[in-house]
Amino acid sequence: MHFSRPASAAEDASASVEPARVRPGSSRKAWLWRGLQLLATLAAFAYVLSLVDPAQLLTALRRVPPLRLLAVLGFMALSLGCGAVRWWLLFSAFGAPRPPPFGRVCRLYMVGFFYNTYLPGGVGGDLVRALASRDAWGEERAATAGIATVLVDRVLGLAGLLTVVSLVSLVHPLTVLGRAWLPGVLGSCAVAGLLIALRTAHWLAEYTPRRLSEWLRRLPQAQRWLPLLAAGLLSIVTQFVPT
Repeated sequence: MHFSRPASAAEDASASVEPARVRPGSSRKAWLWRGLQLLATLAAFAYVLSLVDPAQLLTALRRVPPLRLLAVLGFMALSLGCGAVRWWLLFSAFGAPRPPPFGRVCRLYMVGFFYNTYLPGGVGGDLVRALASRDAWGEERAATAGIATVLVDRVLGLAGLLTVVSLVSLVHPLTVLGRAWLPGVLGSCAVAGLLIALRTAHWLAEYTPRRLSEWLRRLPQAQRWLPLLAAGLLSIVTQFVPT
């Protein structure tokens, strides 16, 4: 008589899970997408290099002391790091269901910085960030919530700059401004107005046409005020980093 060994729980679990099937066209689409990304990156670098003379660029770099160049790169990395932390805090402030890891946030922020700096318009990087982080918000609110969060991030940066201008005007008054507190107040009003607009979007959705109503319902609302306050304070601190 032959007695078979009872299967363990791990074996039962592994037996019940079917191997994942990879569609034949999925790998091809992945390679095609990476190829398009590579072409877009090369095109961006080609456009930047077409604006400058390589010989003059090398001559200018040789005139810069190495320590000063390292200091500039260090301050730029610090500024980008502060900006990435600010954007990362906004995912928590607006209650993203699946916030991306901090490493991915840093990478996307640097990619957006590159496109904003070296491509015409200055907003291409923001669209890249909004679309690349759409997985954090789910399928229904993917694009809308991503764009709204990036917009809040940009407005916080502008408000931080205006606040610093007000602080500097207290020490060295600028006749152009008129009153030292005016830029800071304008920046605070911009942030408050945007947050109020996002907060009342769901209420306005009840009185708008169906298509606009669906779009308004997808906008995120501030749910955690402590990360939002930290992001606002970080916007001010970032302005003091020399870049």
